[in-house]
Amino acid sequence: GYKIKLSPQAIKIFFKNDAIKRLLIAIFLSVFYVILLGNINYFLLTGMYIFIFVFAFEFKTKKNIFSQRKTLLFAFLEAVFIAALISFVFRYLFLVRLP
Repeated sequence: GYKIKLSPQAIKIFFKNDAIKRLLIAIFLSVFYVILLGNINYFLLTGMYIFIFVFAFEFKTKKNIFSQRKTLLFAFLEAVFIAALISFVFRYLFLVRLP
């Protein structure tokens, strides 16, 4: 069969791949969200999670922060709207109180 050769150089190449970096960021944010879920207000935590998630994947590192005001505003508005919608749906449609 095919032998997988694992070398330090192959591992470096693997982790330099943008798709792998994005996957690891998503996993880290999700695990961090789950860890904090019982300790912080659900609406606030979900809003922060969505804001950081959107901003992390939409932020352009080559541009300065002031030229990306629309991205910041969009991430904030989306986070507030989605967190409120999720809270509303679970509380009033599914009759489930979230932590």
